Order: sequence, then C-alpha cells, then structure tokens
Amino acid sequence: MQVMLRTVLSRVAAGLGAAAVLLFAATFAVPGDVARGWTYTVGFGCAAAAVVVWAVDVVRRRSERPTAKPTSALGWWSLGLFAAGLVLQFVGSALTFGPEAAEGFARLVSNFVILGFGGWVVAGVLGLVAWFRRRERSLVVLILSVVPAMFVLYFLLGELVSPH
Repeated sequence: MQVMLRTVLSRVAAGLGAAAVLLFAATFAVPGDVARGWTYTVGFGCAAAAVVVWAVDVVRRRSERPTAKPTSALGWWSLGLFAAGLVLQFVGSALTFGPEAAEGFARLVSNFVILGFGGWVVAGVLGLVAWFRRRERSLVVLILSVVPAMFVLYFLLGELVSPH
C-alpha cells in the first residue's frame, strides 16, 4: 500500500476512489429519485476522475512520453474491440430505423446493441490492463477504449440505481 500512495497524485486518486465508493454506497440510502441520481452521478464522476488522475500519475512516474499508436498487443486488442463494438452499435441503430418488423427481429437488433456495449466494456478492461500492467503509452487506447467503457458502465449501472 505504501508503494501505491507515495506521490501526491496517487493520494488524490485514492481519495477520489474512496469518495466514489462512499457515494455509490450512499446512493442506495438517499431518498428520492432526483437526489439518488445526482449522488450516483457525482460518485461516478469521482470514480472517473480517480482513473484519470491515476493514469497521469503512472505516466509521470514512468517518465515516458505518451504515444498515439499502441505499443502492446493488449492495446491493439482493446482498439479492435472498441471498433467491433462501434460497428455493432451502428448495425443495431441502422436496423432499428428500418421498417417495423416482427418481434424476433427487434430481439436480434437488441442483441447487436448489447454485444456492442459488451465489446466496449471488454475493450475498456483490456485498455486498463494494457495501460497499467503492460506499460502501454498510447493515449488513443486510454481515450478510445476506457472512456466509452466508462460511459457504458455509467448508463447500465444507472439503470439499476434509478430505472425508468
């Protein structure tokens, strides 16, 4: 634990992470849908800020220059899964705007969207593993894989917290 908290940025990231956990726990105790939604949103913002601050801290400790092109196999896999998720999202959206079809067709389109979301979440996990464990330096991996995964998780978990 001492190794992780040796810099100011790592302490800030840990504090933001702790605040996020507390806000997520408080989300289930807050009365009212609007207050619950805001508590969840602020908690998720703290979690996202913790990841960003932690990534900046890792880059500063390594004294490496960020690159645009991925430098590891996991970085390339992460971008590939992001692209696959994007294609599945577009296919699902394009099929939705077509003429009305049978109920089975609507389920098929829904599966494309779910697979696209799943691809983005897996891409985000691979991007984080590549960034923190495999010494990935590509900002593209961090932005194009982790950010969409965070938004997908935000919306999916938000539906569990405050469904409509």
